[in-house]
Amino acid sequence: MATIPSSHIPRNNDAVKEERTSKRCSDNEILHFKCAKFLRDAGLKLSLPTLVIASAANLYHRFFAVKLDSLKYHDPYTIATACIYLASKSEEKPVKLKHLIVTCHRLLHQSDKPLETTEEIFWDLRDSIVTCELYILRHLSYNLQFDHPFKYLIHYIKLLEKHFGKKTWQSVPLGQKSWSVLIDTYLGDVCIRYGPRKLALGAIALTLSCYDDQMQNAGSPTKKWWQAIDEDVTYQELEEIESCISHLYIIENNLNLAKQRSESHHAPDRPSTSLGVT
Repeated sequence: MATIPSSHIPRNNDAVKEERTSKRCSDNEILHFKCAKFLRDAGLKLSLPTLVIASAANLYHRFFAVKLDSLKYHDPYTIATACIYLASKSEEKPVKLKHLIVTCHRLLHQSDKPLETTEEIFWDLRDSIVTCELYILRHLSYNLQFDHPFKYLIHYIKLLEKHFGKKTWQSVPLGQKSWSVLIDTYLGDVCIRYGPRKLALGAIALTLSCYDDQMQNAGSPTKKWWQAIDEDVTYQELEEIESCISHLYIIENNLNLAKQRSESHHAPDRPSTSLGVT
């Protein structure tokens, strides 16, 4: 994930910072975060493009938004694997199902020997993923249209370069950090709760909040930076999106702390799933 720890939650609003930091993470939020992280790790292992991984995460979060009770009946890691397979075909970068199964199984069972295609579990997983693929398509009404925020971010960054001026712009790696934050939004359902334009602005807002007020107020004296891009977007909307994205980093920090405590007690930290048949 992007290097935005809890200490980088906007410093210019202590009340917002306290609210975000104290917000409790539900069990479902944590589980979906883990599955989305697993999905991204699998995509990177398979050398899939960013758009394929983003589309897979979009499918995953949309599926569980539509089927709220699906965790009772389906292994989310199997659903995530099926989303990768479906997204790779939708984005015309198809991955071989054999490679997908072996890679995903390996991520979840790193201490076990690699899965062989001659094993019965391989064919059970294969059938399960193909079945899940059809199930996902049906419950999403076969809607595989994606409007990702990356193209908007690139355009906005170019506009902000002019707004801030060359000297201020060169002092802050805004483009690179905003891109990383935007990718991290796919670890939660924030990526489907807001439109792509506002999501891109939210990623920029969170990145800028890591810097002092001078950076926030740089540029035109008559317009705030977000008004230079979209005059209809309010500060309150950006703050809400920032809060949702920041919550993902709180989840990550909590998981890292739990892992450290587990390792200090010599307890193995293994996934609670077997990528089983759904």
